[in-house]
Amino acid sequence: MYATLVELEKAFAEMAPSETVLDLGSGAGFGCFLAAQEVGPDGETSFTSITS
Repeated sequence: MYATLVELEKAFAEMAPSETVLDLGSGAGFGCFLAAQEVGPDGETSFTSITS
């Protein structure tokens, strides 16, 4: 079985509600949207990418 990078991030990051997440090199930002679901409305997510 293969896991996507986003699935691996979620498995190892142990994000919890109301935390702050910074996603560096996020590409299209899909992982950031999933992180936002994990940290909830009291948390904060930011992402950046160098792709154009």
